[in-house]
Amino acid sequence: METLLPLIVQIVSGAVGGIVAGFILKNYSLGLLGNILAGIVGGGLGGLIISQVPGIIGAEGFGGIVVDVLSGGVGGGGLMLLAGLARKKIPG
Repeated sequence: METLLPLIVQIVSGAVGGIVAGFILKNYSLGLLGNILAGIVGGGLGGLIISQVPGIIGAEGFGGIVVDVLSGGVGGGGLMLLAGLARKKIPG
């Protein structure tokens, strides 16, 4: 369970990040479900990327949870924005 908890936190905070980004950036929103799905994927990717940074891997306790929440939220919001930008560029 110790290895799954950071991933769960990143995925949930990624979903929230996608929803918040979609609310703030209405022109790039993918709809509620699209924002959530992009946020989940982005949260997982954000957590994966930040775990590769030296010195972050050993973060435990409250500091580790904060890193997981921030990396998931930023990753989720960022991927939602990138997907929204891509959708705007595709004609149709």
